[in-house]
Amino acid sequence: MTKKFDPFSLITGILSLILAFVILDNPIDAFSTFITIVGVFSVIEGILKWTGIRFAHWLVPVNTRWGTISAILDIILGLVIIYVPQFGAAYIWISLAMWFIFDSIFELWVGRFVRSSEKGYYGFHTVLAVIGLIVGIILLFSPAFAMSLSVAIVAMYLTLFGIVQVVRSF
Repeated sequence: MTKKFDPFSLITGILSLILAFVILDNPIDAFSTFITIVGVFSVIEGILKWTGIRFAHWLVPVNTRWGTISAILDIILGLVIIYVPQFGAAYIWISLAMWFIFDSIFELWVGRFVRSSEKGYYGFHTVLAVIGLIVGIILLFSPAFAMSLSVAIVAMYLTLFGIVQVVRSF
């Protein structure tokens, strides 16, 4: 079986690489765009959640109060993020910090199950979890670092995705 050239993957990869470099070249503009995207996705999530709840209520008449409240809160949160960018920046900052902290705590908890199987992996896993916990605590008290890190994470993802797509296209 011969592999054919995939121009769509090549174009996607090149565009992802270009976007990664644009993000790194204009981090403040990238972060404000990121805030708007998070707000729009929150509004879309609320609308989809609300329509799904309405459809589920039409199929099976059950109490959908909490789902409706959650959908309305998603829409309100998204609109506040869009129209008050400072709130959006704080939302992303605290969410990123909490993500690092809770993920690291979970990884430390899961690490106890790995301890008996592989000693080297357990040590590596524990060190990375502790580093993640420290980074999360630093992020919690350093909003500028959190905003920079969020832009860097998006740029790194786009770079890796772009490289994979370009390689895959051939």
